[in-house]
Amino acid sequence: MAKARHVAIIMDGNGRWAKKRHLPRVVGHQRGVEAVRKLVRAVRAMGLDALTLYAFSTENWRRPEDEISALMGLLKRFILSDLEEFAADNVRLKIIGNYKALPADVVELIEGAIARTAQNTGSILAVALNYGAQDEIARAAQKAAAKGAITPETIEAELDTAELPPLDLLIRTSGEIRLSNFLLWQAAYAELWFTDVLWKRRLPPSTSGSGAMADAEPQAKKKSDLGVRAASAAVMLVVAGTALWLGGTIWSIFVLAIAAGVMWEWARLALRMTQSPGMRIVWIAGGIVYITFAARMLTYVRSLEPDGLVGTLVIMAAVIAVDIGAYFAGRTIGGPKIAPRISPSKTWAGLGGGIVGATVVIALYQAQSTSTIYGCLPGATRSGYSGLACANSWSTILLPALVAGSIIAVVAQAGDFFESWMKRRAGVKDSSALIPGHGGLFDRVDGLLAVLFVAGIVNGWDML
Repeated sequence: MAKARHVAIIMDGNGRWAKKRHLPRVVGHQRGVEAVRKLVRAVRAMGLDALTLYAFSTENWRRPEDEISALMGLLKRFILSDLEEFAADNVRLKIIGNYKALPADVVELIEGAIARTAQNTGSILAVALNYGAQDEIARAAQKAAAKGAITPETIEAELDTAELPPLDLLIRTSGEIRLSNFLLWQAAYAELWFTDVLWKRRLPPSTSGSGAMADAEPQAKKKSDLGVRAASAAVMLVVAGTALWLGGTIWSIFVLAIAAGVMWEWARLALRMTQSPGMRIVWIAGGIVYITFAARMLTYVRSLEPDGLVGTLVIMAAVIAVDIGAYFAGRTIGGPKIAPRISPSKTWAGLGGGIVGATVVIALYQAQSTSTIYGCLPGATRSGYSGLACANSWSTILLPALVAGSIIAVVAQAGDFFESWMKRRAGVKDSSALIPGHGGLFDRVDGLLAVLFVAGIVNGWDML
C-alpha cells in the first residue's frame, strides 16, 4: 500500500473507558480530547495531508443533555487552548457536517478558528460536527440536481470533503465493527481497520504499511522526570525557607514575586476561559483582589511578633497536611467523588483525611503552648497532674483544633477545586510550566491562597 494521504478515525470508547473506572462519561471524553491533541501534533510527522475525526454525529443529540453540554464545553476549550498551536504549525481547520446547528457560542468559536487558519497551507484537520454521511450524500445529491445532472462525479464534487484527498484509511477504535454513518461515500475504496483499543488509550498509527498497521512502532517508554521534580522541589524549599526565616523585606519581596507569578498564570487562564472582553476584565480584576488579599495576609502574619514565624509555618503546614491527608485517605479508602466533573480524584474520604491532617497540626501547635499537656504525654512524669486535669487539657485543645482543622481543610479543598474548574474551563492541565516537573505556581498554592483569603476576610482591616 502506498503512503496514506488521508486518514479518518471514529474515536469510540471514551464512555466505556470511564465506566470501567467508575468515572462519569464526561471524564472519558476529557481524556479523549488529550488523545486528539497528541494525534494532531503528530500529523506533520506522519506526513498526512488530511486527518478527519468523527467528533459529534447527528445521532449524538439523543445522548443525555448534560453529556451534550459537556461535549460542547470540551469542544470550546479545545479550540481556545489549541488554536494558536494549530496556526503556528500551519494546520488548516475544516468542519464537515451542519455545524451551524450547534449552540451559537460554539459556532462563533468555530468560524473564528476556520478564519484564523484559512491561509495555512499545511495539513488539513477536518472535524465532523453534527455530521451524518446519509445527510451529507442527500445534500450533495440535491445540490448536484440543482445544477443539472446527478452522477457519481457531480455528487462527489458537492460532498463536505470535496477539497480533501481521497480517503485512504478509516480506523475505528473500541472493537465495534461498523461505520456508524461516517464517510459512507468516501470509504468506498478505503481500507478499514477496526481495533479493540479504546480511543482514550494511546493509538500509535503508522501511515505507511498494511491496513492493519502492523508495522506501527511501539510507544517509547516515558522518560521519568523524578530527578527534575526532586531538584526543583529542593530549590523551592530552600528559597522559601530562607525567605521565611529572614522575614522582613526579604519575605515581602518573595511573597510579592510569587503573587506576581500566580497573577500572570491567573490572567492566562482567564484569557483562555472566555472570549468576552468584559468577562476577561472581570476575571482579571477578581484575580488581583483575590491574590493581593492572600499575599497581604501572608506578609501580615509573618510580621507579628513574637510568633510570626511560627504562625506562618503552622498555616502552611496545616494546608500541606490537608493535601497529604486527602491523598492517602483518598487512595486508601476511595469511595464517592465530591465533584468528579471538576476533579475526578477528589473523594469525601480524602476530605476527611485532610481534616484529620490539619487537625493534628493545629493540635500540636496548641499543645506546645499549653504547659499542662507536657505532664500528660506518654512517658512524662505525672506528678501534680491528675487524670481529670489531663482530660480537660486535651479537650480544650482537640475540640478547637478539630473546628479549625475542618475549616482549613474545607477551604483549602475549595481552593483546589476552584483552580481545577478554571483549568478545565481553559482546557489546560497545569496553570503553567514555571516550575520544572511541578506545573505552575498556582497549582502549588491554590489551597493556601483560599485559606489566606478567608483568613484575611475574618481578620478584617487589622492587616491593611
